[in-house]
Amino acid sequence: MAHGIFGDRFLSLREPAWHGLGTTFTDPITATEAVSRSKLDYKVGKFPLYVKTANGLKSLKECGLDQVVVLRQPLPDDDKYRAFGTVNDSYSLVQNRDIGKMLDPLTETWPVETIGALGHGETIFLTLNAGEIEINGGDRVHQYFVVTDNKAGKEALRILFTPVRVVCQNTLVMGISQATTSIALRHDKDVTLDLKFYTSLMDDLRRSQAGVVESFNRMTLKQLVDDQINDILASAYPDPKPTDNSDRVARAIASGQLAKLQLTPEEIATITDRADRAVKLLDSDWTNVIRQRDDARTLLDKFNDEHPKLSNTPWAGWQAVVEAEDYRDGKGGSVAVKKSALFGARAQVKIRSFKTAYSLAVK
Repeated sequence: MAHGIFGDRFLSLREPAWHGLGTTFTDPITATEAVSRSKLDYKVGKFPLYVKTANGLKSLKECGLDQVVVLRQPLPDDDKYRAFGTVNDSYSLVQNRDIGKMLDPLTETWPVETIGALGHGETIFLTLNAGEIEINGGDRVHQYFVVTDNKAGKEALRILFTPVRVVCQNTLVMGISQATTSIALRHDKDVTLDLKFYTSLMDDLRRSQAGVVESFNRMTLKQLVDDQINDILASAYPDPKPTDNSDRVARAIASGQLAKLQLTPEEIATITDRADRAVKLLDSDWTNVIRQRDDARTLLDKFNDEHPKLSNTPWAGWQAVVEAEDYRDGKGGSVAVKKSALFGARAQVKIRSFKTAYSLAVK
């Protein structure tokens, strides 16, 4: 399962599915239909956990512990129960079918674009098409709401506003506190499905969308000097830090201080070897950081040439980092990279650089 998709559970509008998996559709469908067509309508449940005691098997609840396990039912293409994680017994599971029903009213405004499951089905994602905008007359951005739920007990069900640049299909990720609000529906109580809930949800999503567009436009109005561009790149790819006090040990070796200690030759050799390996690792980290910054610089020059009205703006600096992360090592199309670009390490690089770029825009 190197591609990350659970079986062939991926459905997309017109575009070929990742790695030839899943299916496509052409006409608008509801979220409930998307859940069914992508075979995400499997069930998960909470089950007691047992421990072996002197008096036989006892549930954790009998032992005073409020812990249960979340299990997915066996399926035709994966005929085992799959344990997703342990949670408190008060944890409220939301079945994928119920998520579909919850999102159906939203799809009347924002159509389903993709849906899929990762791992063994513990994580699902669904994207809603929120239309296209033009940033300050110079760059087109396609807008999406991304819905994601993890049934391992670690995360809330979330709806995020995540735009994608049309020109190269790189995924933009913003610092939540800066430009957009993610909506978290926690699993500690049932998700309300009444009209008031939907109205509130729609209003929150529209405000989130408007806030992002306003922030994007603001990032195109100011030209940065070279040192400020360097600040954006340095926030994306920070200076590596030595570990295990290797720098202090290396200085002690170089200055002869280590020789003054009453150590055996074997101890000195061990310390010296450890420091030498740490210094080599730090040198390698520096090489990677410099390469990453140089790659982003190259992409910035390319962006400036293609969009002279937006050249050397905070928007341009951020775009260089985003494109570098989405297509680093030529793996922009893989599911693992897409997941990392939205929720993983690559997303964190984008968020760091966004925060710096946005702060420079509003100074």
